[in-house]
Amino acid sequence: MKHLILLTACLIGLIACNPKATTSDAAKEQSADTSMTGNHPHLSTSNTGPNGQDLNIAPPAGGITLAELIDNKKKYEGQKVKVQGRVVKLNNMIMKRNWIHLKDASLKDGEQDLTVTSIDNVAMGDVVAFEGTITLNKDFGSGYTYEIIMEDAHIIR
Repeated sequence: MKHLILLTACLIGLIACNPKATTSDAAKEQSADTSMTGNHPHLSTSNTGPNGQDLNIAPPAGGITLAELIDNKKKYEGQKVKVQGRVVKLNNMIMKRNWIHLKDASLKDGEQDLTVTSIDNVAMGDVVAFEGTITLNKDFGSGYTYEIIMEDAHIIR
């Protein structure tokens, strides 16, 4: 019974970590209606996060923006990259790692954030730079897949 409870807690945590698995059609439609500014499809009309936090965050030295990574994900597949963003969602120690969701102003409103797995600890709202390996189409089973994820990341200073 103890193992069943632990397994259930892990699965609930995975659901919370995967916005794609829990996004409703209405939410998808709402994000499709988001207006853009300028010619770049990822520029945001608002540079604030869910709690009004500033998302105007430059990439780290030698790093790239989240939009650059997402727009060119095949180029970065299997590569170690450096990104920086604000922690907008956090689930600690699920499957022996922290699940950290990052956003920056390069992403359009409603854009899926970048999920990062790490053993390093961060707090909600922190601006953090990570270096980690990019994996595409990662399947954790039970229908929990990530189109793009940064794995085994470490905080860089």
